[in-house]
Amino acid sequence: MTYDSFYSSVLPGNYALTKSMELTKVTTSGTLWYTKKFLVLYYYVFLSSDLMTREYIRKVTEAFDSFIATLDPTVQTAAEAFFYPENDAINFKSDAFKSFTNFAAVTEFNNQAECNTYYQNAKKMYFTLLMGSGGQSGVKKKLKDVVESATFVYSEANISSAIMKAVEEVCVEQINDTGELSDNSVKHIISNAAIEEITAVAANERLTEEGVRQMISRHTDHRFRYRSIENDMVAFIRNERQILYYYGYFHSRSAGTTDEFSSLTPVGEIALNANSQEFLAIWEHQKIKMISQPATADINNVTLCCNDSSNFAISYTPYTDILGHILRNDGLTVDQYKYIVSRRSHYDSETDWVSHEAEVLSHLNDIKRLVDSFGRTRDKQEEDGRKELLKYLLGVRSDLPIDATTHGYGVINYQRNCAITNETQLEKLYKIYFGLETYKISRYHSLFEDCENDLRRRYNDTITNLNTGMNPRVKISWDLYNIRVDKFILFGVAIAETAFRSNIDLFEGSIRDLVETLLPALNERYGALLRIIGYRSDTAKRAQIRKIITALKNNDYSEFVEAAPEGHAQIISNYREVDAEDLRVRLEEISSRASEVEEGVRVRNTTLVSLLKSYYMARFLEDDLLKCECCGESTFITTAGEPYVEFHHLIPFHIANGPDHYLNLFALCPNCHRKIHFLRIEEKHQAYAGLSDNNYLHISFVERLRTLKQQMILRSYHLEYLLAESAITEEEYESITA
Repeated sequence: MTYDSFYSSVLPGNYALTKSMELTKVTTSGTLWYTKKFLVLYYYVFLSSDLMTREYIRKVTEAFDSFIATLDPTVQTAAEAFFYPENDAINFKSDAFKSFTNFAAVTEFNNQAECNTYYQNAKKMYFTLLMGSGGQSGVKKKLKDVVESATFVYSEANISSAIMKAVEEVCVEQINDTGELSDNSVKHIISNAAIEEITAVAANERLTEEGVRQMISRHTDHRFRYRSIENDMVAFIRNERQILYYYGYFHSRSAGTTDEFSSLTPVGEIALNANSQEFLAIWEHQKIKMISQPATADINNVTLCCNDSSNFAISYTPYTDILGHILRNDGLTVDQYKYIVSRRSHYDSETDWVSHEAEVLSHLNDIKRLVDSFGRTRDKQEEDGRKELLKYLLGVRSDLPIDATTHGYGVINYQRNCAITNETQLEKLYKIYFGLETYKISRYHSLFEDCENDLRRRYNDTITNLNTGMNPRVKISWDLYNIRVDKFILFGVAIAETAFRSNIDLFEGSIRDLVETLLPALNERYGALLRIIGYRSDTAKRAQIRKIITALKNNDYSEFVEAAPEGHAQIISNYREVDAEDLRVRLEEISSRASEVEEGVRVRNTTLVSLLKSYYMARFLEDDLLKCECCGESTFITTAGEPYVEFHHLIPFHIANGPDHYLNLFALCPNCHRKIHFLRIEEKHQAYAGLSDNNYLHISFVERLRTLKQQMILRSYHLEYLLAESAITEEEYESITA
């Protein structure tokens, strides 16, 4: 890579994934406190079934307390004040806490659609109340004050009344003080004519609220866009969820909306109850897993002035691109990130990039002029690039004042630009993270290539004014990668942070000594997290620590890259003597626990398949044979004297975290089972249609999935997987989620 080759490859493009800023601009909390609070409250307000009871109050308090308890004692008081504010209405530990049933007291509606809309909007405003976000000034600040009052009950009429009262007060306050109206929210409610009259009167006398009210009433051309003010109040929810969607904590069909079927992901579920160290490790894990433009990135407004789209490329290591640049150049400016670092390609090896980095940096102004010539606002504005940079820095910054120097990864200071605060520790961190990235590329290279190729295709589509959309199979492949824990990376991050705090160099000393030194601290700080990802005994942890350190030292990750997928042996028990109805009851009972985990680990229930097969044999056996639920043909008798069938999870247990539920299982002949797995996607629909039509229970896909959703077992990424597999249609998706 030379400067000339870099310059010739620069294209207009979306190098900032989101416009969210709440996550990184909050200064009233320590590292990731705001994100933890958002995640916990979002789950219990929007995704949990506990909101209509008081159970969510206990669960939220437990999540907050366990997080606070693992912070440094010097900041726990500040953390208590952040998670449990002085305002009793939003303090979960106060007797005067305002429950959702008190906030949204309406119980009668004309129809279900009206009910759904009401509670959808009420939840957004209630969440805004609990977070203490939105409404920083003017009309929205006054609306926020009303919503926070002990007597407020949510309704469209009450919101509209509060907004109008706020408009009257703002007009009086701003025009009396300055002679002009600065709050644009007022213009969403009353007409220009009303504003002109109010301003003219104020030139000769001081305004009163009653006088303003009368002047407003004299005009009939008002806008009265109350909903736009309310929507603006809750917009931070969409923005924050968008970044957490990109980083794998939430899943839905698209980023940023709250009005669709969405789920907390496996990563999000782990983070929900994580302590402060574990929460940080999960965040770092997700940043390491990220690529600069994932398959779900938007490709918008690319003009014809760009170069050949064949130059389009992405970076597979955006996080260590940033850390490495800061380390080598003693800092990083927003412009350097926007115009150079964010546009780095995976085709440039680390050695090649480093050898030409100084030359490229010396031509920063030339690159800026080229990008400016594209005429794209998002390419030129500092704001978007700064936001994206700050999201990567969150977790390693040292300058958040409430952290009070307690944050273990405090190696970088950000004051408009990046500066190093602990070069020695940053070098150690970068070396470990670079190794984790090397492993990541080795293991997932084909997925990243698929993402890049699909993005390049869509990039070219925008140039030629086509809109073919993203490839659904690439999207779901990325989603499933993004929402699941990579054990090597997460354990590696935990080791890195533990070594960091203990001032241990993983690349020096004997591995045996390192293992014995690290293990007690890992148990203390990450015991629950390690158990969740499958490491329960000290023996298992020692072995994994040894393997990870050895791989990092030798830069050899083949043992982890080539490891076979995890599996679980199925134990087939004999239920021949059990009555069919009793078997059905037991199937229902076992399947109702489909979302449960064992000691934090999601383990396949080894009795479910045995029960289902026995139920089929008790109910549907003909001439000692069972039929394949796909093709309808009888299978054969095994040497054990039983009909042979292979049970298939419609939504795979491991690949897509499918539920271990009898409604997600089908008995197949060997031929159909392999067809389901290996047929070309365009030929799969017929096989799936057979499953829907020929199953013994006579329950179609749609009905099965609808039942799983009603039982709160179905996740949004399950449906995305089935869409990508052509198992269901768009129309069926909508009917299931309606």
